[in-house]
Amino acid sequence: MFNVGCFIFTLYAFIRWEKVEVYKVLLIASIMLVGSNFANSLYQGQISIFILCSVSLAWIFRNKKWVVLVLLTLIFSKYSFGFPILLGFFLAGFYKEAIGALLINLLIALIFSFQFDIGFLESISLPFKVASMYTSGHGHSDLLTLFRIYYSNESFFGINFFSIGASLVYGAFSAYCLYYRPSQRLIIISTLLLSFPVLFHLPYDYVVIMAPVLIAFSNPALSKKIRTILIGLATYFCVYPIVPKLLRIFLDIEIGIHPTEYFGPAFGMVFISINMIFFITTAFLILRSSSIK
Repeated sequence: MFNVGCFIFTLYAFIRWEKVEVYKVLLIASIMLVGSNFANSLYQGQISIFILCSVSLAWIFRNKKWVVLVLLTLIFSKYSFGFPILLGFFLAGFYKEAIGALLINLLIALIFSFQFDIGFLESISLPFKVASMYTSGHGHSDLLTLFRIYYSNESFFGINFFSIGASLVYGAFSAYCLYYRPSQRLIIISTLLLSFPVLFHLPYDYVVIMAPVLIAFSNPALSKKIRTILIGLATYFCVYPIVPKLLRIFLDIEIGIHPTEYFGPAFGMVFISINMIFFITTAFLILRSSSIK
């Protein structure tokens, strides 16, 4: 019930405070409801709906510093969203809020290390160790999954194509924002999209795509072309997980939870790479848009 409440309140918040027309909000919400990801989010990925609500409210109440600080701190509870979103808010000019949220989470990690008698650095790296142990081959659109498929159980710490690729994506994003100074809205929309193609995400995390779509529709100055691309991206990532179910029903083909389980690693890596390109291309296309203030 809490997650349903978060979802409904997110819709209400954009209608109430961002003045998005009701029919547009319902259209965007219907994309999530028609796809299979929303049901999965309610059952397995409840944190994703909470992240959707938190990042939406952080944007809506962006002029209230303490609200943004608290929400960014909570978002960091899921590091695969927390790192890129904190980076995006920092680049958008929310310096104190982003740094404050990071420091609070470092303090929590320090307390955790004392509580469980482990080193501070070990406490900080624990989420990454969990990812290296349990995420091999199951993501659908991220560089970390490509690394895990190719290198099996090898750690992704150190210099490798994951760390280099992540540095290139977020480095290029940061450099563009610092040099060209796009609007806060464009930066936040883009950073939300760039949360997906690097760090690990399962399909139920795609419910968070609704946030950048709603933020885009909350300002009519954003071109129809960009809004259409965002709707198309959201529709694809929220609906395509239905395909395995249709294959099972009509063709009796069982492909499992990931294409690699049926079509093999090569197909899976191509599939993941294409999805990554969708996210990265869309993010930088929006970032370069000059049609919004």
